[in-house]
Amino acid sequence: MKSALFTLLLSFTLFLTFSSCKKSNPVGPPDNNEIWPLKTGNTWVLQSTYYDSTGAVSSTGLWAIEVTKDTVVEGQTWYRLFDNSYFYTNKSDGLWLLWSNSTAMSELLLWKYPVSAGDNWPNYPYQVTAESTNVSITVPNGTYTCYLYRMTYNSQPAEDDYLCPGVGIVARNVYLTTSTGIVYKEYHGELSSLTLK
Repeated sequence: MKSALFTLLLSFTLFLTFSSCKKSNPVGPPDNNEIWPLKTGNTWVLQSTYYDSTGAVSSTGLWAIEVTKDTVVEGQTWYRLFDNSYFYTNKSDGLWLLWSNSTAMSELLLWKYPVSAGDNWPNYPYQVTAESTNVSITVPNGTYTCYLYRMTYNSQPAEDDYLCPGVGIVARNVYLTTSTGIVYKEYHGELSSLTLK
């Protein structure tokens, strides 16, 4: 009887502890050293909505971003996402992109991490600014504390990326500009599910 009562009390205490932590603390370890964890098999599924220039929904669906392979270049491991021609890696100063043309390979810093709000840097042909390091955002997969990175092109918004350290992409907005100079949101994605290896 005492054993059953102790087990019941312990279970209830653990339930209260974990449920209260989940409600009061958004998902995402604050001390993780990678802004987007890269390992073969990691997958992020975004619930995606596309809009036309009037703001009407043109289509919806799911977009899976998967780390499909890795390769070593000059002693550094790089990871390919969704079979595009680019590779990515986390370094001590953030997430980097490796791309090549017919004559050379180049590295480009996408998202600084760690970073302070207000920091900015070039990301050809864009300019990137860390708008915030503490944005709480709720998506279908939960509530996360994110870094908001904003890309601009010719001083016009091009993309907003919400990333949670140790989790990766949580939300994304992509903006286009019409021929008459009107900026509109062309894409919105929210994390629906993820698999981290």
